Amino acid sequence: MILSAKLAANNFRELKRIAENFYFREWRGHEKPAPAFDGETVRVTRKGWTYLTGKSATGDVMRRLALLPIAREIIETTKQITDVRSEKKLHRYQSKTLTVETYFWSLIGKASEGIVKVIVEEMYNDGQPQGKHFLSVFPVG
Repeated sequence: MILSAKLAANNFRELKRIAENFYFREWRGHEKPAPAFDGETVRVTRKGWTYLTGKSATGDVMRRLALLPIAREIIETTKQITDVRSEKKLHRYQSKTLTVETYFWSLIGKASEGIVKVIVEEMYNDGQPQGKHFLSVFPVG
């Protein structure tokens, strides 16, 4: 299955504006159940936006922002998880130290631009899941 078209713009500022509108107005709050996670909803959060637009080079950010509609479609249609990894970190919160375990799942889809990978994240605080959320998208290869 070939997925929907990516976002397009003439420059970084315009693409970021278009992508932000898509992310926060069209996708966030309108998430659908994800087949790869047995119908659990993968939330679209501020953390994902910050991760996408963070410290990467402008060209990398533009590639990721352009792929947001494809990322949405991959999450809403893909039934197979291609990779899972986890990490544990200690976090200080007020006067106590918490062990936070984080899981990362990879979902793959084919678009007219090639193979696209989506990363979904979930943190577990004291063994309790905090809900899955979209973290990143990028072209593979």
